[in-house]
Amino acid sequence: MPISPTDQEIYMHQALLQAEIALQAGDLPIGAVIVYDGEIVARGRNHYYTGNVLRHAETEAILQAPKRFDRHRDNAAIFTTAEPCYMCYGAILMWGITHVYYAAPDVHFGASQIHGKGHYEQGRIHTWQGGVLEQEAFRLMLRYSERLCRQHFGARFDEILGTIKGAIS
Repeated sequence: MPISPTDQEIYMHQALLQAEIALQAGDLPIGAVIVYDGEIVARGRNHYYTGNVLRHAETEAILQAPKRFDRHRDNAAIFTTAEPCYMCYGAILMWGITHVYYAAPDVHFGASQIHGKGHYEQGRIHTWQGGVLEQEAFRLMLRYSERLCRQHFGARFDEILGTIKGAIS
C-alpha cells in the first residue's frame, strides 16, 4: 500500500489538526489519524495532561476505529505528528497497523530505538517513515512550550527569551 508523498501530506495535515485541538485544550499537541483504503477512519489527539497519561493520540485513534477493522487491518496506516512512543508502538503492533508515518522524531521515548528488533514484530510493520511535515509539527510543539513558559515566567518571559537569543548570537 504505497502512499504518495502528496497523500502523506494530506493525511498528516489532518493529524496536525488533531494536534491543534489538543493544543487548544491545553495538552501536548500530538494528533493522529488512521487511514484505510484512502479514507480516514479514525482520529485521535493527546489527552496526556488533560485526561489520562495512557490517552495518547495513537491509542485514541485506535480506540476510535470502527469495529469493522477488527479482522481486516493489514493495509491500515497511521499518521501521527510525533514518533510513536514505546506504548503506542506496542498498540500499533497489537492492533495490526502495517504502515506508520510520523512527523517529528522523539529522541527520548521514540520507538525507532526498538523498531524491528523484536521477533514478534518481524514483517508486521512494512512502512516506518518519519519526517512527514516535520517542521509544522515542531511549530506546534514550540507554541505549546512557549505558552507554558509564558505561564510560568509571566511578564519576564520576553526578557528571558531575549537573554537566551542574545547568548546564542
